[in-house]
Amino acid sequence: SEIHRRAFGADGKPTGTSPLQESRIMSAEACAGLIARAMEKRQRLLITSWRGRLGRLVRLFAPGLIDAVARKAVAQGK
Repeated sequence: SEIHRRAFGADGKPTGTSPLQESRIMSAEACAGLIARAMEKRQRLLITSWRGRLGRLVRLFAPGLIDAVARKAVAQGK
């Protein structure tokens, strides 16, 4: 949906640019396809990336580590 292009900064003003790495963002069409397949399989949870699956597993054992990794990624715009 490209909502990331309309992001607001910490000051509440539009950033004008995406804070994310554009090449790593899944298209809305690809996301919709994954969601449709998950619905067909009646999956209760859909995690769309290997990084997300890994993070979910690691969070069980080291939640602070995942929080630190997330903060760093946000700061670097990843």
